[in-house]
Amino acid sequence: MFYLILSFVTLVGSYFLLPTINPIIVEYRQIAEYALLAFIGISMLICIKFNRSRAFFQIFLLLIFLLSNKYYFNFTPKNLTDNAQLILLSLIFPINVVLFSFFKERGCFTIYGFFKFVFIASQVATFYWAINHQANWILQTSKISFIPNIGINFPFSDIIILNMLIGLLLLAIVFYRKRNALDVMILSLFICFIFNLSHIHQATSLIISAFVAITLLIIGILQDSFNMAYIDELTELPGRRALNEKLLMLGRHYTIAMLDV
Repeated sequence: MFYLILSFVTLVGSYFLLPTINPIIVEYRQIAEYALLAFIGISMLICIKFNRSRAFFQIFLLLIFLLSNKYYFNFTPKNLTDNAQLILLSLIFPINVVLFSFFKERGCFTIYGFFKFVFIASQVATFYWAINHQANWILQTSKISFIPNIGINFPFSDIIILNMLIGLLLLAIVFYRKRNALDVMILSLFICFIFNLSHIHQATSLIISAFVAITLLIIGILQDSFNMAYIDELTELPGRRALNEKLLMLGRHYTIAMLDV
């Protein structure tokens, strides 16, 4: 519950601090971009060291998103409407975040990791094919409306909204079943992806959101690793390492009572 509150406070606080932070990022944008790339690289190394392939591929997806937005797409406020590229991005990235959250921790550069890289590469190829050959069909499909009008102007089509709501529901179910910090942070990353897609033409907002999402993921990795080292998985009680550290805090005079049931 603590990490759920932490992620919520961090996301909400970052959103309200955007107007204050944005001018600083604009002034030092190039430095911020290089710092973000370095942070992503360090984060991926941490994922490899702690064998957290789920977090690794989430960060890898975020890296693809940021690089493609900087060097390939040219989104501006004028071309966001009826844009087949943005529609596909808004469908593909949330689906991938959910899919990779369900995968087991089987290494980043194992045979399982190789298949995940192939899976991502195949989606990139499909994306470019669809944009070049099926753009009109994508635009027509995205205009299908089935959500009642409640007076709120959403930045996404009904299909994309449904896709995001299903993703949020699935990630919430995963967190409810596992109750670990990393799944909370993956849920936060998903929310950051939604924010990025709705502010995709604002490069500075993307940089800030990426910093927040990756920081939360790293916190989740560290907390999960702490639990593995100090908490017994079967009983969910403090383990031997935790006992040894507690004993060091007791000083020189203490009494231990042990009961074997």
